Amino acid sequence: MPDWEELVGRRLGRMRLEPEERQEVVAEVAAHLEECHRELCAAGSPDPEGYTLAQVPDWKALGRRIQRSKEGVMNQAVRIVLCGLLTGAVAVLLALSVLSLVGAELYLTLEAARLSSTLPGWSGAAFHNLAGICVLWLYTAIRPRYGPGTKTAALAGFALWVIAALTLAHWSSMGVIPRNSFLLATAVGLPAWVVGAVAGAWFFEASERKPLQALKAA
Repeated sequence: MPDWEELVGRRLGRMRLEPEERQEVVAEVAAHLEECHRELCAAGSPDPEGYTLAQVPDWKALGRRIQRSKEGVMNQAVRIVLCGLLTGAVAVLLALSVLSLVGAELYLTLEAARLSSTLPGWSGAAFHNLAGICVLWLYTAIRPRYGPGTKTAALAGFALWVIAALTLAHWSSMGVIPRNSFLLATAVGLPAWVVGAVAGAWFFEASERKPLQALKAA
């Protein structure tokens, strides 16, 4: 059986990617071709290697497609912003839905604090949108180490919750919000930001163009 990783690495040639990123691309394409080769061998194909390689008629074109998908810095930034806005929206809607049912006192307290504040009315929405974007940015930052998926997204959401909880603790110590309201807000905020982070990360991953997608388009 051919060494598919060596073959794919040689045929793709040099791509302007980080070594780890290039190895990930080569391994994914090689695994796909190896699976196809095994299926052709099991079916009794007279030339399984030839038919497998025929799936990629133009290796240079495949390399360019993968290169463009991996180098899309602006595309990456847009995805982080959009999915971050989704993260913030999901977290806020979930938290407000729960608070409207079990935390009416906290809701009224926060609303009174907002009305008495000198900050503009849109500042709260802007803060949550920015927080959602920060969660997605953190997710993409720790994703190479912990891997994509729910666990990493939940970790990013948890980190944001810790920061928010410390902020609310400061407000509580200053008497802006009652202690019971602080405890309720932190209890509701944890699942809200974790769920929001998971939702945003799911859409972020779904919008990413994978090497196998480029292979199918080749």
